[in-house]
Amino acid sequence: MNVFVGCEDVDDSALPTTSDGNVSNRAANITTAKTTWNIKSIVADTEYPIDITTAVQEVINRVGWVSGNDIAVLIVNSTCPTNEWQQVFSVDGSGAKAPIIDIDYTDPTTGNGQPAHVRHSDRAA
Repeated sequence: MNVFVGCEDVDDSALPTTSDGNVSNRAANITTAKTTWNIKSIVADTEYPIDITTAVQEVINRVGWVSGNDIAVLIVNSTCPTNEWQQVFSVDGSGAKAPIIDIDYTDPTTGNGQPAHVRHSDRAA
């Protein structure tokens, strides 16, 4: 049972809303670069690292993307049977289990080639 993990292929993602289909309608606009994730053996309360480097790079390479724009990460059903599913939390579902994104990048202005590291989480303290 596989899902795709990628990014919304837009310059600046809008915040999700409670409108019906607000998030699911974005799935048609997922980046070409995406990671396949087999969710068959997910264990509750376990973190799973997923590399979405190429999907993020695809978004920031867009002509209209600028620093400070929002990027939405999407998990899209690809081959899961109708009666199979796994629950993935967002900050709204559980502040303690909210996703974390780690980004390693090289700042071209430093000139030393050492990657910087950013970690973002909306997890409750």
